[in-house]
Amino acid sequence: MQDRARIAVTAVTSVLLCGLVLTGCQISADWVSERYPLDRDSSSATPRSNSLPVGTASPSSSAPTSRSSSATRPDRSFAPAVGIYVVADHTDPGGFERDLTEVVASGSTWIRMGIPSWVTGRIHKGTFVPNEQSVTFYVDAVKRAKGAGLKIAFIQANALNSASWTDDQFLDYNTQYWEYISMRFGQYVDLWQVFNEHDASDFRNHSAIGTSGGFPAGYLDRLRSALMAARTALRTHSDAPITSPPLGYPINADRYARWETFFDALSPALDVISVHAYPGSSPRSIALVATYLKRLKERYGKPVAVTELGVPSVSSSGTDDTIGTAIARQIEVIASTDPLCAIVYQLRDRGTSTSDSEQMFGLVRNDFTRKPYFQTVANEIKQHNLAVSVSGLSRDSAKLTWTGVAGSTGYVIGRDGRNLAGHGPWSTTDPARARSRVFSGLRADTEYTFTVQAIPSNVTREITARTTS
Repeated sequence: MQDRARIAVTAVTSVLLCGLVLTGCQISADWVSERYPLDRDSSSATPRSNSLPVGTASPSSSAPTSRSSSATRPDRSFAPAVGIYVVADHTDPGGFERDLTEVVASGSTWIRMGIPSWVTGRIHKGTFVPNEQSVTFYVDAVKRAKGAGLKIAFIQANALNSASWTDDQFLDYNTQYWEYISMRFGQYVDLWQVFNEHDASDFRNHSAIGTSGGFPAGYLDRLRSALMAARTALRTHSDAPITSPPLGYPINADRYARWETFFDALSPALDVISVHAYPGSSPRSIALVATYLKRLKERYGKPVAVTELGVPSVSSSGTDDTIGTAIARQIEVIASTDPLCAIVYQLRDRGTSTSDSEQMFGLVRNDFTRKPYFQTVANEIKQHNLAVSVSGLSRDSAKLTWTGVAGSTGYVIGRDGRNLAGHGPWSTTDPARARSRVFSGLRADTEYTFTVQAIPSNVTREITARTTS
């Protein structure tokens, strides 16, 4: 989170939403869960031909294509992966409950949260001693987030440390700490983040090491050893991947070169290549984030993630419309690269000083009131967190599968066209737990547009596919 304050001084003149055209492509069925029984399109369901907005079928193709009926831009091929960072604080349990409500309302499918090392416990005579009372709050918070349908990116930003410890003692004591964290949180975590922006400060004592140029001799080797120890320990009770993100400002060639130096050394210890990305409102800088993410994915052959993105609500960032549009655009462009997750920093302001941008990154004010652009960002998140696919195509049937949208009470599912019996467009409402439906009685060699609409958000996805001949 260092250097983020400097984003506020970026000159903001305009946000050009037409700056980058992204190509639509086929959605893969690999992204979606099939844990629930199939519901079938049958004559017993009530036809409602006008209950869904059905778009015009695309040109004939044997492969399914997907699009959003509520947007003019084409859909892209990516998993639902957009979320928000929340500060969980055991001294304010009611605050977390209210934060969680807002995360669900935003349509997020991920939440990034964590527990400070100094709250978790301490080292006494060479042994880690947990603070069970405080830890229990965080375990319950993670369980509540998981129960709300969210994936968990869990942060271990800091390690236990003492200036008197040798490097071997540091690894020994923190291995005990990480094993304990794995035991208490491992079954709920979907991504471990160990350390935070430690390309700019030492991972042990947080002393500055600079934000550009080279690294101190041996530093990245020491950091890699610590991350390897963390990965081994965290896997004691978890198979979730591990990552460790560097700084993300400014977004330029020098920053990318430093990312490469950082990950060239650390990638053997990481399962996911993650970065922080703060391109401000510049269309060119926002587009560069996608370019650099694609390079990182190709260079290391591993999933990529953006664990922080956003714009502070200070005067130098522009108007509320400018800020909201910029964050939405960042989400759109980053999502086009198919990241493991993309996390908005952050849900709620850390303070009330409008002259301190570090305090003002929230979509919600410190007093829990929403900022004017909350809904703009939420709408963008929801657009990217509902993905659909078609599989099992035959002469007379097709299986439609979709991802869940947090907070949805159900899904309106439908198709256009006519079936074998001559009946026209058809739709029905499936329960919140449903994730798939088989349409039967279709016509052979016929193109259909299938639609999923989340209730009550009305976020809609359409996908077109042709039955076999």
